[in-house]
Amino acid sequence: MKRRLRHAWSLAWRAGITALLMAWAFHAIFHDQCRILLDAQDVKLDAMPRLDRWHAVWRLGPAELGRTLVGVRFEWLAASIGLWGLTIVVGAWRWLLILRSQGLDPGFRRTLEISLVAHFFNSFLLGSAGGDVLKAYYAARVTHHRKTEAVTTVLLDRVLGLFTMLGFAVALMIPNLGLIQDQPETQLLAVVVFGMFGAASVILWLSLRGGVSGVFPKARQLLARLPKGELLQRGIEAGRTLGRRPSLVFQTVLVSILLTCICVLQLLTLVWGYGLEVPLAPMLFVVPSVICISALPLTPNGLGVRDNLYVYLLSLPQIGISAGTALAISLVAYACSLVWSALGGVLYLLMRRETDLAEAMAEERADADARETDS
Repeated sequence: MKRRLRHAWSLAWRAGITALLMAWAFHAIFHDQCRILLDAQDVKLDAMPRLDRWHAVWRLGPAELGRTLVGVRFEWLAASIGLWGLTIVVGAWRWLLILRSQGLDPGFRRTLEISLVAHFFNSFLLGSAGGDVLKAYYAARVTHHRKTEAVTTVLLDRVLGLFTMLGFAVALMIPNLGLIQDQPETQLLAVVVFGMFGAASVILWLSLRGGVSGVFPKARQLLARLPKGELLQRGIEAGRTLGRRPSLVFQTVLVSILLTCICVLQLLTLVWGYGLEVPLAPMLFVVPSVICISALPLTPNGLGVRDNLYVYLLSLPQIGISAGTALAISLVAYACSLVWSALGGVLYLLMRRETDLAEAMAEERADADARETDS
């Protein structure tokens, strides 16, 4: 009886968290949709009292979102949703490659499940990488005796992904020099992207070389004296292990390039869904740039940051999308993401207690074996 009550309580609080987080995400979308509608009527939503604003958002927002979705041809909307799912699958594949470099192999199915749950939390935490915290937690759960290495793979996966996507955007600056030179704002965007690429390059190089201790061997003695110094050393060694396999690093970069192309195609399907035609070269620069800047922990899932960037960049004369349609495309893209967030939320909600118990028992056995070996 007590076991059933505990299971029911666990299911209830998971359901509550899932519902609250999904409601928050939809509130963000409804808020922007309501603001677009009221701006056309010269009514300022943010100037309303809080209760009136929330009432207007939930009264007008859903209908306005429905009209926005109706404006997209169904086949292109379905394709965009499918491509969002493909980005999660390809991302899970890349992470699994890095996990295997550490001798860890939870299997693709488990890796994909964790990635979906992380995507669910990504929709509500700061930046578009906030779910990595949950990803690291579940990775540590399923790998038991090599928790530090598992957590390090999440960081390596994120750095490799950002490095590749930023490098892709930097490379596409060349055919878009005219676009960049014409506007001071696009020049600033190029500087920010180039700076982020430089920072990501340094971090990746240090990670694969074993951090500062890989360049300055005496630093290892200092690390050993720090709290949790042993764990830091294991994390550094995990990065060095991946760095010793350049062919695998190259393979993960190729997978990341594929992932970047899918992200661009995912947004293009919505552009085509609105019956618009845009030149390809600017989109290959704009989309990766916006994704990388949105990854910065400024707002939950980059909301506001991503939308404003898309509104400005897609409405440039070289691309030619109206500001209202650009905002609609950004919001619908986020709505497509929430379809997969909902699936991740269901997985989080229905994660079997038996699985968690089996993982805990396996972890205890691994710890016991480790103690016997030490003794």
